[in-house]
Order: sequence, then C-alpha cells, then structure tokens
Amino acid sequence: MLRNGVCAASIYKLPLAMLYYDKVNEGEYTLDSTFTYSGYMHEHAGVISSDYGIGSQFAMLNEWMIDRITQNDKNTFEQSYHIYKKTAILYSQVIGRTIERTGSNVIWQLDQINHPLVDLIVISGYALLWGEVTGDDSWKEILVNSSELKQDKDLLKAFILWRSYSTVEIDELRFDWKRKMEVAVENLPVFEKTCNQNGLSKITDEKRNLIFNRCIGGMHGNCDINSNAVCDLYPVMLLNKAVPLEKRYKSRYWTAEEV
Repeated sequence: MLRNGVCAASIYKLPLAMLYYDKVNEGEYTLDSTFTYSGYMHEHAGVISSDYGIGSQFAMLNEWMIDRITQNDKNTFEQSYHIYKKTAILYSQVIGRTIERTGSNVIWQLDQINHPLVDLIVISGYALLWGEVTGDDSWKEILVNSSELKQDKDLLKAFILWRSYSTVEIDELRFDWKRKMEVAVENLPVFEKTCNQNGLSKITDEKRNLIFNRCIGGMHGNCDINSNAVCDLYPVMLLNKAVPLEKRYKSRYWTAEEV
C-alpha cells in the first residue's frame, strides 16, 4: 500500500474474477471448471494462497470502499460500487459452497456465509448517511442505479435472516469503519464541535435532521455514530422496495415513511 493510494500490483485479479463469474452465470463455465496451467504463465509473487486469499482481498476492498466515502471520492465510489456489490454476493456464494459443515454450528455457518453481504449492507448504509450529512443525494442515486430486483430481494432475505440470529452487530473491522466515519463527520462544517449536547447543528431539512438524530450523536465535540441504525438504512431505504409490504424488513430504528 502507498501512503496516498493503492499499489497497482494484482489489481487485475478482481476484474478477471468478475469476468470468470460472469461466464459462470452465462453457463460457459461452472464453479468446478478446471483450467490448464503452463510454466510460462508463472508470475513470482510469494505465497499467494496464504497471503492473498479471497477473504483478505475482500477485507481490503471493504476498507477501500469506506475510504472512498470518508474522502468524499464520489466518482471513484460510483465507478466501483456495482462491481463491489457483485463481488460481495459472489463471495458469499463461494463461502456457501466451500464452508466446512460437518461438526460446525449452524449459526456459525450462516454467519460466515452472510458476512460479506452484511459488510456490503453496512458500507451502503454509510454511503447513504454520508449523502445525508453532506446534502448530496447523488450518493443515494449511485446505490439506486445498482439495484437489481432479484439481487435486492435475496440481499434483503439474507439480512432479515442475519438480524434474526445475530448477537454481534459490529465486529472489530466494522468498528474501524465506524471510527473512520466519525472522524470524517467531525471534520464537516455541519458538525459543530462547540454546540449543544447532541453535538449537532440544526439542519433545516426535517428528514436530514431525523437521520442525524438517530445515526449521529456527540458529546464534548466528538462524533458518535450509531452503527446499528446505519446498518438498517440501506434495507429500509432501498432493499425494501424490492418486495411487497408483508415481506419488508421492519427496523427498530426506521420506518419506510420516515426515510
């Protein structure tokens, strides 16, 4: 990693993987297809399997997407979001196909399978929050433009299932995302460091005030984001639109009418 960017080495692997999975979806390959490897193809790069496994690369991708939000890099986020969403869904499918089921707890299995999807939903929630905080609706439009009916139905179903059994709503990595977002919000003009006990300035837009009050608090000038409220933003604001009323996710933080 570079101080102010990403080293270009191996970035081609992500679009290559996406191309492969597109061909799987088109029926040209299956997940069990094999490919011929010849010596001339070798590229010296260390212990790939242990150092650059798919889980490690997806974690790096999550961090990169959060950084695009906190740096207000909307153009790059927009260019990357559709691929990121597809990658999270495919990674979940890979885990479901390869996870060790014998002797392992069913809840643990579900948590492993749904983890990339929840990461996607949390990061999407932060993008929505950032759009509200900065007053820029185009962040929401990026997510809307990547919506696909069946995909969003499946995402919502997985999220509702996860909410039904999950007791740990924010892990160590997601806590790091939360803190990055808090620091970024603290540096915005809208967040006043010497204001009332909520740590927030008054916004004229009633909806934005609601999102602020439920997602962001502050004491002594420090921003405190309610990560659980953020986690529910994407399902309530967008994913719920893919299903009829009776199948929608019912959040304890939001109603569809509010957001």
